[in-house]
Amino acid sequence: MYKIALAQTDAKLGDVATNLQAHLEWIKSARAEAVDLLVFPELSLTGYLL
Repeated sequence: MYKIALAQTDAKLGDVATNLQAHLEWIKSARAEAVDLLVFPELSLTGYLL
């Protein structure tokens, strides 16, 4: 069985460095919880909101 998690981020528009750090924290937390697949929102690194 796979463990899947969805990341609900608060992306900052155009601030890739800050968004990347937030993604890395999500990944670190997911690893600690033995998550097999972590899914981020589309364009969450650039902060572009649809």
